[in-house]
Amino acid sequence: MSHNSIIDGATDLKLLMEAMMGEMKHVMRLELEQIHERIDWMENTRVEQPQPAPNV
Repeated sequence: MSHNSIIDGATDLKLLMEAMMGEMKHVMRLELEQIHERIDWMENTRVEQPQPAPNV
């Protein structure tokens, strides 16, 4: 194995890792967006419902 092929292999691994990290960030962003939408929906539903009067 020559020195150049080792460097090429390391470069390939670095590019692969960068691509995987980019894809993971994209997927996480989509998942978090869905979670935030669900939280917003739940909060808005709670605000719209009348709150029961406290028992004193």
